[in-house]
Amino acid sequence: MLSRRRRPGPVEFAHDQDPRRAKKALRADQSWPTHKTAPVMPFEPMDVDRYEDLGFVVASQRGRLQTYWFVNRNGRWEWQGGTGGGGSGAFERPGEPPGDGDQVIWCSQGGCSGRMRDVVVRCSPEVHLVTVERPGDIRHADVSNGPGCIGIIWPEDIEPVVRAFSSEGTEIGSVAVGDFDRHPVGMVECACPTCLHGRLYVPRELVGPMRNLNFLPNGFEAVCQPSSLTGRALPNCGLRHRCLDDIGWIQVPKPGES
Repeated sequence: MLSRRRRPGPVEFAHDQDPRRAKKALRADQSWPTHKTAPVMPFEPMDVDRYEDLGFVVASQRGRLQTYWFVNRNGRWEWQGGTGGGGSGAFERPGEPPGDGDQVIWCSQGGCSGRMRDVVVRCSPEVHLVTVERPGDIRHADVSNGPGCIGIIWPEDIEPVVRAFSSEGTEIGSVAVGDFDRHPVGMVECACPTCLHGRLYVPRELVGPMRNLNFLPNGFEAVCQPSSLTGRALPNCGLRHRCLDDIGWIQVPKPGES
């Protein structure tokens, strides 16, 4: 059984000045997301999202993706915590989602804390405009330039919908981020053997004892998904994995192959 981990609090975050910089971006009177194509400073805000009394900041901290979430109390933004996405190249605009997918927008990481949930959405180059639909509010985000990275925050009792549009204004994709880290019904969760952070979901009827995943049929495939049992969501590799006799899970394709 996996243990439930909570998000780190303010005292656990490594960079004491970064929450102050994130709050400054949250209060700035400018349009988001950024249209910069590369970071200029070690700490670069990439996107800011506000909904009701919740605030969310996505930033590049020395090339690594960081997120910060806030609550507005009596007109003041109070920092609630933050997480690091790991890896480098936060400003790089990916050409396609991980795992051989064909989406033009996809959720790369996210989490929950108390009554709030958040997610980071990445956009492929053909996406020029993104809308975020929440009750009483539709956010329009111009992603025609820059890293195409959008942060979204919302109360847990609503279901946001994100839509992607081309330069001609045609809708070319959508994702319901409210279902991003929800455990699939009837599926058993096991750790991804590649990144160790993500999860592979296996139909319950294919598993013997839940703790034993050796009864899967030869050739069964699963895609690495973000963890849904931890309070702090970690980045996932998004790769497809296949179960083979006497080998276990292998990547499809293997590293270095197209």
